[in-house]
Amino acid sequence: MLGRNVAQFVKPPRPKRKDISPLTREGVIKLLGAASQTEFYYPLLVAIYTGLRRSELLALTWADMDLEERYLSVNKGIHTHSSESERIQPPKTDKSKRLVSLPIDLVLALRHHRETQEAIWDELGKSMGMGDRIFARPDGSVIHPDSLSKACVRLAKQAGLGGSTFTLSDTH
Repeated sequence: MLGRNVAQFVKPPRPKRKDISPLTREGVIKLLGAASQTEFYYPLLVAIYTGLRRSELLALTWADMDLEERYLSVNKGIHTHSSESERIQPPKTDKSKRLVSLPIDLVLALRHHRETQEAIWDELGKSMGMGDRIFARPDGSVIHPDSLSKACVRLAKQAGLGGSTFTLSDTH
C-alpha cells in the first residue's frame, strides 16, 4: 500500500488539436459569395473584418454599434446550454470587453443591412429599436450559435473550401 497518491503528480495527456488556419483572401471571397443570399452573410462579414467570436456576434444589438464613429462595443455574448435556451452574459474577463473599430467598407455594408432589416420589419408590422439584435432572423428571433457554425461549414463546402477547419477570428 502506498502512503500517497502518485497519480496526482502525473499530467494527463492533452488531446491533439486540429490544425486551424485563417482563410486566404481567395477563401474569404468564395465564402462570402456562397453566403451572399443567406441570413449568414452579414454575421460572416463582420466576423471576417473584426475577429469577433460567434457568441459576441450574435449578441450584438444596434445600441452596441456606432456607425458614425465607426466602432462597435463588445460587452456581452450569447451562450447556450443543452438544457436551456440562449442566455446573454457579460464576457468572462474584463479584457474581453472592448471597442472594435470598423473600416468604412464594413460601415457601409452594415448601413445597408440595417435598412434592409428595417424594411422587412416594417412589412411585418414591427418597429426596430436600438435594443434589437443586429443579426437575427427576419422575424427578429435569435440565430442560435450552432446554426451559425453549421452554416459556416456548409457554406465553406459549397464554396469549394472543403471540410478544412478554419477560423474566422484569425482571418481579419
